[in-house]
Amino acid sequence: MADLTQVVVESYPLCDLCPDHQPNEARYDGKTKDGPWGYMCKKHFKEYGVGLGMGRGQELILSEKAKKDALLE
Repeated sequence: MADLTQVVVESYPLCDLCPDHQPNEARYDGKTKDGPWGYMCKKHFKEYGVGLGMGRGQELILSEKAKKDALLE
């Protein structure tokens, strides 16, 4: 069975819980303790996330192509 705790992305979205004036990149897509799902930075995932796995959440991993592209910028 596949490990469902990580998903590869081309870029990190912004955290749905950070204030607009201080946005952080999200490293997780997961369910919150209040029920709704959202993108969360490390701080907010630790505070509001319910963990990793099916029905809980996934860690966002930057693709190798995106990593290489970032080095070229």
